[in-house]
Amino acid sequence: MSTSTFAQVSLLLLALLTSLTVGLALVTLVLHARRDRREALKQSRWERWEPVLLDMLVGDVSPRTLAGEVRKGERGDYFRLLQSYAFRLGGESRALLSEAAAPHLGTIGRWLRHRRPDRRAMAIHLFGFLGDRSDLDLIRPLLADESPAVAMIAARALARSSDPAYVYPVVNVLDRFESWGVQAVASLLTVFGVGCAPTLLQAVGDDRRTDLARCACIEALRLLGYPPAAHDAASWLAADPRPPREVSAALLRLLRDIGGPGHADVVRQLTESEDDVLRLHAITALAAVSLQPGDAARIELALSDPSRWVAIRAAQGLIDSGRVQSLRAVAFEESPRGSVARQVLEEAGLDMAL
Repeated sequence: MSTSTFAQVSLLLLALLTSLTVGLALVTLVLHARRDRREALKQSRWERWEPVLLDMLVGDVSPRTLAGEVRKGERGDYFRLLQSYAFRLGGESRALLSEAAAPHLGTIGRWLRHRRPDRRAMAIHLFGFLGDRSDLDLIRPLLADESPAVAMIAARALARSSDPAYVYPVVNVLDRFESWGVQAVASLLTVFGVGCAPTLLQAVGDDRRTDLARCACIEALRLLGYPPAAHDAASWLAADPRPPREVSAALLRLLRDIGGPGHADVVRQLTESEDDVLRLHAITALAAVSLQPGDAARIELALSDPSRWVAIRAAQGLIDSGRVQSLRAVAFEESPRGSVARQVLEEAGLDMAL
C-alpha cells in the first residue's frame, strides 16, 4: 500500500470514528433529554393527583374521585404514586388506596405478563399491597419469572399475605435466590409470620430439599423464635446419619438461641466432632443451653482446640455464660489457650484481674 493510499484510509477511518463518537454523544443527549422530560411529566402528574389523594385519605373525597382524575396513558405514573403511599400506609388508608386503584387494575393484570421486568415488578407490588386474595393467585406464577429479581418480589408479596398456602410454593423456588444468601432468604420467610412456622419446620425435615432451602427455613425459625423447632432440631442432629454440615450448623445456631438444658446431650456430642465448623457451633450452643459444671469444663477444654476459631468461640462462650473468672484464670498462662483468653477478654473490654 502506497503512502498516499494509507493516508487516505487513515483519514477515512478517523472520519468514521469521529462520526460514531458524535453519533453516540447525540444519542446520549437524546436519551437524557427524554428521561428528563419523562421525569418532569411524572412530577407534574403527581402534583395534580396528590392533593386529591390527601383529601381522600382524610375522607373529603371518595377513592372513585381520585381514580377519575387519571387519563389515558397516565396509569403508569398513577400506579407509582399509589405504590409510594402503599409502602408507608396500612389499615384503612391502605384500603382507600385499594379502592382508588380498583378501576385501573385491569391494566395491572396485563402488566403481569409485560415484556419489561420493571412493569411486572410494579404489577406485583400493586397486587400485593392493594389487591385481594384472588389477586395473590395471579402473582404466584411469577415465582418462576425469568428474572430472579421479579421472582423475589413475587415471593415477598406472597409472604406479606401470611397465608400458609403460599409457604411451600415459595420454599420450592428458594434456590433461585442463592445469590441473596441465607440471611436474606430467611428474612423473606419470616415475613410470613410465626403462624407459618409449622410449615417451615416440615420443609426442614424434607431431606430432598437443597441445603440452601433447609438452612434458610431453619434460620427463619430461629429468627421467629419458634420453640417447638428446638425438639426437632435436636432429633435431626442426633439421627444417623445427621444432616449435612451446613444444615447441622444452622440447627446448632437454632438450639443456641431457642434450645434448653434438655437439648444439651446432642450438643455435647457434637463438641467432639471431627468437623471444625460443627465443633465451633456446638461449643457456642453448649455455653448457651447448659450451666452444668461438667459442661463448663468441656468448654474450658475447647480453649486448647487445634482450631483457633473454635478456641475463640469457647472463650466467648465462657463470657456469655457468666464464667468470666474461669477465662481470667487461663489468661495468665503462657500457652496457646492463654493467648486466646487474653485476646477475647481484651476484645470484650474486660480486664484480667481475678
